[in-house]
Amino acid sequence: MDEVHDIGGIFGQTQLYKMLGYFSLIGLLRLQCQLGDYHQAMKAIENVSLRMKTTAASDAADCLISTYYYEAWCKIMTRKYQDAIDALQEVLLYIERGRKTILNKESQYKNDMLNKMQDKMFNMLAMCIVLYPCRIDESLEQSMKEKVTFDKLNRMQDGDVKIFEEIFNFCSPKFVSPTPPAIVPPFINTHLEPTVRQWKVLEDELEIQSKIPGTRRYLKLYTTMPLSKLAGFLDVTEQELVSLLMTAKYKLKNASSQSETADDFLHPEVDFFIDDKMVHIADTRVGSRYGEQFIRKINKFIEMEKVITTQ
Repeated sequence: MDEVHDIGGIFGQTQLYKMLGYFSLIGLLRLQCQLGDYHQAMKAIENVSLRMKTTAASDAADCLISTYYYEAWCKIMTRKYQDAIDALQEVLLYIERGRKTILNKESQYKNDMLNKMQDKMFNMLAMCIVLYPCRIDESLEQSMKEKVTFDKLNRMQDGDVKIFEEIFNFCSPKFVSPTPPAIVPPFINTHLEPTVRQWKVLEDELEIQSKIPGTRRYLKLYTTMPLSKLAGFLDVTEQELVSLLMTAKYKLKNASSQSETADDFLHPEVDFFIDDKMVHIADTRVGSRYGEQFIRKINKFIEMEKVITTQ
């Protein structure tokens, strides 16, 4: 915070101007995201640390949630799926834990908007998990399966592009074109063009990854496998399989701007390497930590007991 005061000078030390600065940066993030310029959008808040974002918006839950939503969307469209998962996990846990204080009893409209935003972010999280499988918080995983449904999750894992498009249209911000429409006849309705253009970007990525989920399912079943056998399962030549495995290796590699030594580093569920016509597979999944689940249930029981005894 001392650095912020030094940079802002006498005006930056005034609460009004400081909050106006945060408001302007978040507004710029939203605008650039709606224009489809995700790198400029992230540039707008690159000097706003997570702690500062939380401090600046702690009294305005709507602002904090909206900031995380646009940040996560930028990460998805720039293929930084781990960063997107981190951001979505953090904000969804914030909503779950602080729901009683976040909900506004006097404004049903705001509550409906919060619930809709939460549904959007659960769908975004599901899309990220399909594209970059990794372990997430157990309570969030259960809530995600309830919100998105098992059917949609399975169809996404099978590469159903229509489900991805449906989720994209539901989750995406309202894109706008940086150029005005034509003002001379013939008048053509072009308001959907920016959304279609952004969908094509994600669709191209899905086409590249179309066979990776099937490959991953087979890799989970073995510890070693000849290339010829895996090629037979996938109905491709060995040369095509090597190319596919190289793509899978690259996509499963940590797509993140953070250091791999971070404590919250998310590992893919399966890792592998090729050695002399053999694929060697390592299962990197971390076993379930049942202690956390028991502690959560105990705390919930204690809260219920307090409510019952006070009535």
